Amino acid sequence: MLAELQRDFARAVRGDALAVPRLEIDATGLNPERRLAVYRNHHRISLAAALAANFPTVVKVIGEPAFEALALSFLAIDPPREPSLAAYGAGFPAFVESDPRSLGLVYLGDVARLDWAHNVADRVDDLPTFTAQHLAALDAERLVTLQLKPHPSLTLLPSLFPLLQIRDVAAGLAENASLDAGGVDLMIWRKAGVVTHVALERGPALFIRALAGGQVLAEAAQNLNPECLPEYLAELVLSDAFLAPQG
Repeated sequence: MLAELQRDFARAVRGDALAVPRLEIDATGLNPERRLAVYRNHHRISLAAALAANFPTVVKVIGEPAFEALALSFLAIDPPREPSLAAYGAGFPAFVESDPRSLGLVYLGDVARLDWAHNVADRVDDLPTFTAQHLAALDAERLVTLQLKPHPSLTLLPSLFPLLQIRDVAAGLAENASLDAGGVDLMIWRKAGVVTHVALERGPALFIRALAGGQVLAEAAQNLNPECLPEYLAELVLSDAFLAPQG
């Protein structure tokens, strides 16, 4: 009985008119709809605030009033589906990119993706990562066929826009950012317990994307200068970005 009441109340707060009569709210004084409006308003404001916490750079770029307007529209069509509000907003970057109010800021969707990548990297579980000891244990044949899985904190974010410059301007660390500066290929992950990122050149970006996509080391490295492979292994593969091999 209590569980049903809680479900109906949650549906009513989210706007399900059919759930309201089942709550049997006392109509004395304020009518049921006006009583529920108080909870609905608090619910929406709380979710918008949680979304702002998950997308701090977007808030700084467009300002709090504009962000709240976008957030309220988003939560109306994509409410939280997990108990943790820190995990809310996976669909927000695509929503921002498609919303007519954001069309003048062509880079805003990717700025939201950068925020979300940091959010994911910060909250996923710690898992054993691929280390120099694992690498040293491989003979030549096993090294060629090495296949690694990306750590769940890893996001590879290609963008046509200078996202790091935009983020620095939003944070007050730089005065301006020029879209003429070109795009970036970002690798975002948790390294030694700290969320970090690097901007990759084309070669390492293709290499890491191939490894993260499931290619074995020989396939991923086939277009690399062989002299670069040890450097890429040391700086990128042995940096907590991939999981320890199983078995």
